[in-house]
Amino acid sequence: LHDIIPFLKGIVANFEPLADQNEVALEFRAAEEDIPLYIDAAKFEDAITNLLINAVKFTPAGGEIVAAVNRVESSVEISVRDSGAGIPNEQLAHIFDRFYQVNGIYEQRGKGSGIGLALVKEIVQLHHGKIDVFSREGKGTEFRITLPSGDAHLTPDEILDNGASDIDRD
Repeated sequence: LHDIIPFLKGIVANFEPLADQNEVALEFRAAEEDIPLYIDAAKFEDAITNLLINAVKFTPAGGEIVAAVNRVESSVEISVRDSGAGIPNEQLAHIFDRFYQVNGIYEQRGKGSGIGLALVKEIVQLHHGKIDVFSREGKGTEFRITLPSGDAHLTPDEILDNGASDIDRD
């Protein structure tokens, strides 16, 4: 069991120098001071890091990135929103496909491997959650992760003795 607020705040803080270097405003918002959540910390850090890397990569100087976390009914919602180029509507359905790369303005920013967002989706699904993307060309993109709170969705094998979640353990 992890307190997701300081966990996410720490990850976002690691990106402040890169955001400053790219002249992008980076902000973390949380409606509450602590939200306990069962996660595999290492895997979940990879997912959030990937979303933040993309946000910084595709947000031009003068833009902004907001990472936020809120409790919504029996779930926790984590979002990473940027004011970057946005993703064309016809390509949104494919961005979580392994090796898929968005064409157009993204090519100007350097290509990735096409694995990152597929990995993020896999990690979110391993946590019994879902990820949605909302984007408007020229306005920006928001990735929204929704994870169930509590432990009713976990099997005993998915909960480690120290209370942390080991979602991917065999």
